[in-house]
Amino acid sequence: MSGRIAVARSHVSDDYSNSQVLQGNPLSSAETVIEATYKVQLTPWWTIQPDFQYIVTPSGVQGSKNATVLGVRTIVAF
Repeated sequence: MSGRIAVARSHVSDDYSNSQVLQGNPLSSAETVIEATYKVQLTPWWTIQPDFQYIVTPSGVQGSKNATVLGVRTIVAF
């Protein structure tokens, strides 16, 4: 069993953001992702790994709603 927590942040350049505003699009700034995952070995041949992500300012567009992503990965080895 192993768990991890990660944080990633990407920044949109001022030049790109300004060019988007000139085209009538919303201002862009940065996106932050917080992720938590935990891997469990259920049997010698089967693992399951739930994943949770919370995204602040998706795609860096100011005014966009924050997003929650849930996922599950499973591995079956024969």
